[in-house]
Amino acid sequence: MTMKHSYHAHHAPLGAGASFLLGLNGAPGGFVEGAASEGTQDVFVGYRYAGEPWTLLPFVRPSTAEAAGGAMTLLPHGRYGRTLGWATDRWMAQALVLLLATPLDSIADPAALDEARRRVLFTPAVYGLLDFDNSHMEVAVELVFAVGDAERPWRVFSGGGGDLDFDAVRTDDASCAIGTPTRTSAGSGAAPFVGADVLGVPAAGLVFQIPPRGKAVFSLALALGNDVGKTLEVALGQFAQARAEAQRRDDELRASGLGDDARRRVSLRTREIVAARAGGLAAVDLGLGTLRQQAGV
Repeated sequence: MTMKHSYHAHHAPLGAGASFLLGLNGAPGGFVEGAASEGTQDVFVGYRYAGEPWTLLPFVRPSTAEAAGGAMTLLPHGRYGRTLGWATDRWMAQALVLLLATPLDSIADPAALDEARRRVLFTPAVYGLLDFDNSHMEVAVELVFAVGDAERPWRVFSGGGGDLDFDAVRTDDASCAIGTPTRTSAGSGAAPFVGADVLGVPAAGLVFQIPPRGKAVFSLALALGNDVGKTLEVALGQFAQARAEAQRRDDELRASGLGDDARRRVSLRTREIVAARAGGLAAVDLGLGTLRQQAGV
């Protein structure tokens, strides 16, 4: 059986030389350097009703799920959908939606960009949304976004200032982090965790709560680089602008007249190119004509 939604895609900020790799069934991904085609981290994304195991998108090795001792169930292919855009990637599983967005554009001269747009395009972060509709249920539900990382220790931390504080987890070397605003329109934010208590296997991430008959959208940022605390503060503060920039590129590709397969090939090739580029602020040609040539469509 062809598994049309099962493939890795890079989610790479411009100039970061790093990526968040996600999408291949039963395979690890997570934070990687450059355009690496394989990752080492299980990625746990899903939901749990009281007294039930976690229902997770299948970005977890089967051996990890088995080690959890019944604490999680992985969705099989056909039980979730996926839509890959030029700058976004969206998964849908029953009432759950996960969106990852990475703003990108062709840039002839980074110095010519106004400060706000330069910050949106070059902040080394991936922007995420967790959306869950619990409005028809009489019980509360928990959502999780976490990684399992046997190579590095993680810790809980918080930061921010002014109008935006955040809760997060990060690696001890502060090379990557996952954070979310401390408070949201849905009420309280997330509970960050490190350890095996939440998922039954060691992991680091965020747990969100939605009450009975509730509905919520939670924003989160995946930070890469050396100053992940500052990156999270900036990224979460410009979340709406970054998402709009990514949506603009999605709309451009959708209006190109290319078929589904050609659009997917252009998107995947674009992501590989961006993930492989380090060096911070630098000119880059991400025009559709150039990318069609690169992707062979």
